[in-house]
Amino acid sequence: MNIQKSWTLCLVAMGTLLMAPLGWSMEPIPGEERFTQSEGEDSSALTAGASFRAIGDDFYLQIAPQFEFSAGKWGFGLQVPLNILVHPYEDDSSVIRKEDWDEPSDFFRMIRFVQYGQKRDPFYARVGTLAADLGHGTIMSRYMNTADQNTFRPGLHTEVNLDVGGLELMTSDIVTLWGQSSLSQLVGTRVHVKPVGFMDPESAFNIFAVGFSYVSDLNAPAVIGQNEDGTPAFDSDNRYVVESADALTVIGIDAEADILDTEVLDVLLYADYNMIGDAGNGLHIGTLMDFSLNLGISVRMPVRFEYRAFDADYIPQYFNSFYEIERFSVLSADAAGETKKTYVQSVLGADSSDSLTGYYGDLSFDFAGLFQVGGILEAYDGRDNTLTMFASLPALEVVKAKAYYARTGIEDAGDAFKLDDRSYLIAQAEYELYPNLYLVGRFTRQWVLATEGAEAGSYVSSDDYAVGFDFSFDFN
Repeated sequence: MNIQKSWTLCLVAMGTLLMAPLGWSMEPIPGEERFTQSEGEDSSALTAGASFRAIGDDFYLQIAPQFEFSAGKWGFGLQVPLNILVHPYEDDSSVIRKEDWDEPSDFFRMIRFVQYGQKRDPFYARVGTLAADLGHGTIMSRYMNTADQNTFRPGLHTEVNLDVGGLELMTSDIVTLWGQSSLSQLVGTRVHVKPVGFMDPESAFNIFAVGFSYVSDLNAPAVIGQNEDGTPAFDSDNRYVVESADALTVIGIDAEADILDTEVLDVLLYADYNMIGDAGNGLHIGTLMDFSLNLGISVRMPVRFEYRAFDADYIPQYFNSFYEIERFSVLSADAAGETKKTYVQSVLGADSSDSLTGYYGDLSFDFAGLFQVGGILEAYDGRDNTLTMFASLPALEVVKAKAYYARTGIEDAGDAFKLDDRSYLIAQAEYELYPNLYLVGRFTRQWVLATEGAEAGSYVSSDDYAVGFDFSFDFN
């Protein structure tokens, strides 16, 4: 499997995440979470939508009422997503799509999340859907546990921050953590200590910390089943049949200095050194900045810049938004016909004695909540360059719109903006027909897993158009 194929899997995962049946209204897009963190305002809102949707060869009417509430540090979200079969309808067909409700964890989907506090608060906890970072995000970055549209996964992410240090814990699914499943069983922790805090917690020098991180998929696929013709085998839920699995672990040590923490500007410097199992090691040196200004008009600009140096068989941000799909890229076979056992070996096939250097830049901009833009660029010497961008108009009275674009294998500036087999695009907009009633349209170029024919076991591009209605009522 080459690098381009691995990034195709990344884009496949993003399509799966964004098209998951968690409601019809304007779904979150990558990067948007930078500006949607609750600031403690009390709020509540009810939304409900209806749309026609194709899932495989079947067509469904999708109805998904949602309710969200926040008061102080507490917040929760409820939903009842229903896919009602429209065509083809046969006598033995299930009117309500049974794949949505055939596992114990699926019934937790009615509670999308329960949350207390925000990250970096003295105490933060969230149960339900996750978009989790661990530490500085060099091992786990925006990991999402909602990649499989047939299964709802109640994850857990919690964080404690004290003057002397802190602890962070997460798991992808508290229901199937030690059960029998082909889904990930991801557990992670980071412990950090502030040495000066033990002597003088109020000291101006209590800005330094050292940390240790451990993240492991206890159920990483090692060998999958095959059909008689040698193609990958799939179960009734169109998941790979996993014959054996091994734990895959990434550990890291880090140091940081929170050199500035004001209402206008936050600046954090860090250095992380990570090790992936028996594979390669990587060094990340970077800065996290968050500029915020409110002089009648609010302007916010989060920035992240990072220098990277690593072995060729090391992957930065190993557990990322796309991991639930990427983890199955272990399925390729080597020249001897033996299935490779790690995602690193399968994707890179590289000599660990080789090394790479590069840069990672992440910049976002929010102007008064009226529009938001951002982008991420990964540029390496000896590996494909990648670009992702997003834009959103969330606050207009009648029309709201947003879009997300990703492309890999970029050779030069002229190759950065093309819609082909190395690109992903989602664009959606809503128009207010009447108060609280919206017409919603969406276009997505995504990839789907082929389970039949000559392309079985690979991902093929697919363009999807959808139109529906959304009802939204704000109780504030």
